Amino acid sequence: MRETVPLLHVAAGTATGCSLALTARGPGWLVAPGVLAAGLAGAGALARRRGWPHWPTAQPHPLGDSHVALATGLLVAQTGSPVVWVLPTLVAQVPVARAKRRLAATA
Repeated sequence: MRETVPLLHVAAGTATGCSLALTARGPGWLVAPGVLAAGLAGAGALARRRGWPHWPTAQPHPLGDSHVALATGLLVAQTGSPVVWVLPTLVAQVPVARAKRRLAATA
């Protein structure tokens, strides 16, 4: 149940963002980051629930990347500039790498 609630939040955010992107003029391309974020979060929740091998060391990537995709979509939608596409990815690399190193040490 604890994994379902964040997944529902991502799904709700994705559905809302996609509906806004498709009804407004111009930002229809933002549907792709929303769908990517939902897919990554879903893969992360499924892998954790099923206990995939080596999951603890791989976990930071799909879960962190789902948040990066959501933040990227928000920044691009707010600023209107695709240049900010790179900013969340660069900022998120340090925490994702630290989490991966910490999880690998405990696994």
